[in-house]
Amino acid sequence: MERTQAKKLREVQNDLKRFIHANTTLIDHSLENDLRALKMVRSHIVDTAYTFPHHYGLPYRRSLRNLTSSILKRQLQMNGDNSYEDPSACMELILW
Repeated sequence: MERTQAKKLREVQNDLKRFIHANTTLIDHSLENDLRALKMVRSHIVDTAYTFPHHYGLPYRRSLRNLTSSILKRQLQMNGDNSYEDPSACMELILW
């Protein structure tokens, strides 16, 4: 089985810059972790971890699974994280 070599950070950043521009709004859950790993700073962010805060406040956060269950009344991540299902749930939460 052939192994694919991982991309370098700079290559991933350049790939993202092709469709993420200065005025692009990013919507996700706990997005700061991904942005920190990518060494990217964004000013237009909608993060469901902050939009729907934990009742104890920071540093506690409600999980995306919990938010989806309690607000949208449906199950999420039954088989682990899903790169399509998770951001779709974030969009639904923001539009709720």
